[in-house]
Amino acid sequence: MTDDSFTKSLAEYKDRLDQFIQQSNSLDSVEQGPSPAKTPLIDRVKKLLNTIPFAEQQQGLSLSELQIRLRGRKGKKCHPGELADCLRQLRYVRRREWKEGRSGFFSRWFPKF
Repeated sequence: MTDDSFTKSLAEYKDRLDQFIQQSNSLDSVEQGPSPAKTPLIDRVKKLLNTIPFAEQQQGLSLSELQIRLRGRKGKKCHPGELADCLRQLRYVRRREWKEGRSGFFSRWFPKF
């Protein structure tokens, strides 16, 4: 392959990438409404809690389970501290349930009446 043909193929590749980027940007601008990542976390948590049956909430909600259910489009999870703050604002309380022996505890979040 000569230097001329290599330079030409790189230029064509760059042009195709530029076209792809323009197309993807135009598709992003067509989306309606705010994306889940731009919606405030408190609103996303409220919406999620409305989909969870009350009987399941009575048994307690795990912070890690809620994080998985709130996972964004790109697979990122929200910070556990921020999620806990949202649950407190929505009048949920954390209860630690101790396991037998020295194996520790696990926390569950319950609605406060």
